[in-house]
Amino acid sequence: MRAAFAAVLGAFAVANVSASTLTKRLLCPYGTYPNVTNNNECTPCAPGYYCTDDMQRVCPFGSGSPNIGASTCPCVPGFYSASGTTSPYGCRYCERGTYNPSYSQTSCPTCPENTYSIGTASSCTACPNGRTSPPGSSYCDCLPGQRLDPGNYQCYTCGPGTFSSGGRVATCAFCPANSYAPTTGSASCLTCPENSTSDIGATTCKCNANFRMNGNGQCVPCGEGGTSEPGSTVCRCNANYKLENNVCVACGPNSYSDPGATTCKCKAGYQMVNGACVACPAGQYSVAGNGYCNGCLAGTFSAAGDPQCTQCPSGLTSAYASGTCGCPGANSWSTVSVRAARPDPLLRSVRRFVRHARQRRRRARARQAANVPEDRTSPQLTVRLAAYNARQACTPPLGRRRAGIALHERTRPPAPPPAQAARRARLPTYSTLRIVPARAAPYGRTTTA
Repeated sequence: MRAAFAAVLGAFAVANVSASTLTKRLLCPYGTYPNVTNNNECTPCAPGYYCTDDMQRVCPFGSGSPNIGASTCPCVPGFYSASGTTSPYGCRYCERGTYNPSYSQTSCPTCPENTYSIGTASSCTACPNGRTSPPGSSYCDCLPGQRLDPGNYQCYTCGPGTFSSGGRVATCAFCPANSYAPTTGSASCLTCPENSTSDIGATTCKCNANFRMNGNGQCVPCGEGGTSEPGSTVCRCNANYKLENNVCVACGPNSYSDPGATTCKCKAGYQMVNGACVACPAGQYSVAGNGYCNGCLAGTFSAAGDPQCTQCPSGLTSAYASGTCGCPGANSWSTVSVRAARPDPLLRSVRRFVRHARQRRRRARARQAANVPEDRTSPQLTVRLAAYNARQACTPPLGRRRAGIALHERTRPPAPPPAQAARRARLPTYSTLRIVPARAAPYGRTTTA
């Protein structure tokens, strides 16, 4: 097309030159053309033009003249012809994988190894970033983990979950099942570790049920104290287990935990001391899970480790935070004082009767207490024993009463004066009194002996 256009321009230039001018001018040699202002001078052709037959023409496509005064147009770099010039068939462009570094070449050499050209190249381009190519390549092979776009011969990185072996592969393949590719640009897929699985095109592997993935990417078992869902990274601990360093550990003595808990709590009646559950002291109690003890209210008591306070038996009481119940006020045997005066004989007999009755009750309670049920830790037994001990505490022991009587005998007051003794002798005694029952009498009358 450019050659035809140059021919038209040459014809136009010839048409504009008058016949008289042509007859008077000199004949210019090749590479020059007549000067239109001075017929006796010839002007050299400008670069990019060639002159023949006193005409200046533009070099055809693929050719050019780098210097002035050219009579032919040699093929430019990147093009070639059998003669090295445009005559007679014009210049042709170098094919892909070839190049032409200079003017007037009759052929295009092949690009060497690890270089490429995309056609009409004056030189071959080296493959970037370590990529390679065979001799005469129009593009470079892709690196592992890349795919080749056949449209523009560019390499693109494969995404996560896919891989490529490189070369001239046009697509990135998905990782098969039980394998994964966590990052972009993977040359191959990694095999899932033991006790784990994955789907096609996965970026990670999921641990099986009752396994968790540790920091090293391995699936370790949760153990007997924990469970997990497939794909979980943590274990869920069962009841009475806690999560410690991602491992389910059994709770210590006197403690418990709910399913899925990370810490253990103290049972009722225990408190947390230095990380261990210790029984609450007597007179105190605790609610399950609180971890601290509270004092029992007045009128209630508790033994060490009791989960709650128990009401004192009837007739007994206790102070705040007390472990036992006792007699109220001055009714305790420890505060009862022994009378200094010698008791009356009738009163002494009554006391003897009371003493024997108490002894019989003690023996009965002892026999009843001996019949202990198998469950010695039952709350009913605890209450019974506490009540029995409290009643025993309120009753002075027999030995102490006898000691008081002996003390009275040793500290007997002296004999009364004679007048007082005579006055006492005239009074009737219990031994001389005689009570006669009343006789039957008419209505409204009473008869005595």
